[in-house]
Amino acid sequence: MNIDLLRHIGLFCLLVLLHTLLLMHIHLWGVATPVLYIYVVSTLRRGYPRWATLLWGFVMGVTVDAAQNTPGMTAATLTLTAALQPVLVEMFTPRDADANMPTTPRSMGWGSWTAYMLSLLFVHCLTYFTFEFFSFFDIRRWAGCVIGSTLLSFLIAAAAELAHAGTHHQR
Repeated sequence: MNIDLLRHIGLFCLLVLLHTLLLMHIHLWGVATPVLYIYVVSTLRRGYPRWATLLWGFVMGVTVDAAQNTPGMTAATLTLTAALQPVLVEMFTPRDADANMPTTPRSMGWGSWTAYMLSLLFVHCLTYFTFEFFSFFDIRRWAGCVIGSTLLSFLIAAAAELAHAGTHHQR
């Protein structure tokens, strides 16, 4: 078994625990809920097999759905997000970049990584909260959930990347 697969399995388990024990209970201002489980899909390398990207998204989605009793909502939105992940990676990386380049700020640059992560998070939150609300009756609350959750999730992901870069730099 290769080391990247083991790391991804460890990340998967960590994010499921973090989400179910802490993050799913956070609702800042009644609208912003962090969706850090998307990190499993966002960290897949450029050139990662599309079928495997979809599988990671679906399995993470089903696992989160089981934890928060939202049958199929997270699985559907995270599978869609996983389907778009390779397209977004290609949009925000140079054409001459390594075919197996990691999708980290260190390899992509902070500007490209920020645009990539915000795009991925926005697509996920837009789809998820549209399914959750299933109407545009309260469009302000819906927009607050989409924008608030996207930004809160991005801030947590950026902090995690900064912490990781700091520990990686010290080695």
